Amino acid sequence: MHRLYYLLSALFLASCLSPASKGDEEVTLTTDFYKISGPTMGTTYHITYEDSLGRNLQAQVDSLLLEVNLSLSTYIDSSLISRFNKAGQAFDLSAEPEPLRRHFLNNYLLSQKVYAWSQGFFDPTVMPLVNYWGFGYTPKGKGEQVDSALVDSLRSLVGMDKLNLDGALLKKGVAGMQLDFSAVAKGYGVDVTGDLLTSLGLCNWLVEIGGEVAASGHSPRGTPWVVGINKPEEGASPLDFELRLRMDTLCGLLWPAGKMKPIGPQGEVGGARAMRGLATSGNYRNFYEEGGEKFVHTIDPHSGYTRRSALLSASILAPTCAEADALATACMAMGKEDALKMVERLKNVEACLIFVGPSGKREMGLSHGLGTFVER
Repeated sequence: MHRLYYLLSALFLASCLSPASKGDEEVTLTTDFYKISGPTMGTTYHITYEDSLGRNLQAQVDSLLLEVNLSLSTYIDSSLISRFNKAGQAFDLSAEPEPLRRHFLNNYLLSQKVYAWSQGFFDPTVMPLVNYWGFGYTPKGKGEQVDSALVDSLRSLVGMDKLNLDGALLKKGVAGMQLDFSAVAKGYGVDVTGDLLTSLGLCNWLVEIGGEVAASGHSPRGTPWVVGINKPEEGASPLDFELRLRMDTLCGLLWPAGKMKPIGPQGEVGGARAMRGLATSGNYRNFYEEGGEKFVHTIDPHSGYTRRSALLSASILAPTCAEADALATACMAMGKEDALKMVERLKNVEACLIFVGPSGKREMGLSHGLGTFVER
């Protein structure tokens, strides 16, 4: 996907691992822990997993992520989403290959849910505006020639409530509507990769794609996985952290069906599924400048304009990484106050919001339950 939110760096506890090379792949082994990595979605993935059978899962992971891309990438002209975007007012999904259709519908239905949660601030139909402002598959640099009338016209194409799924037929309420799942697809890719690992009987793993992370079980040290939230500064090192969070989870073979449960502050187990997906969105790396003005990639679907605010980054911990990914984007479009209100309304969702305070210094706002996961 084309929005590269390099805002999280997973701590893979590399000091525990000894690298070994195999062709262009990197596979590392300590006891039964392995590490694989590769390119995907315009960025890279990194996976650490424990497997007593010693399997190299690179080929299976690459095949799965290619499948996701063929469904969701607006940069692949023949992808399912690209063909939907070029279609008229109705697109028949019934003829699509089952895996591509499933990935597309999973993202569509999740997006509808987060659209409602966020009162429309998360909206994948914003694609025409993403392209207009130069953050899609068109060249950057629209800022000096802002056409307010055109922006208003493009806004008429925006609104998930203007789409209607009738059986296998996805109908556009307005001709020219387009979808862009880039603000959820990396998180979704993390989730389906985690599902793959769990389906293979693996319990202890960490998956990261372009900074979006999910974890299960424990790290090679036998302790919870720890993930760092970057300092939201231009030029900051990927290992320069504002906060570190423990990804406390229990794992079991029924995890894909939603049977994992989070560990509470006293070690109790509760909830329907582990809070194990973490994603961050922010404006301090994906922007351009023209005419002395900075244009950021966060677009307010309600106004049609790029949204700059005191909120520098939003990190979300949620039951799935796809939900975390979408909600983090919504938070950036909403601003700090409304974002915290939304998070507090949602069950099993926590947030770390980093913003510029009244004094001009960087401050941090945490949801009430996030302290359980902070690494002291």
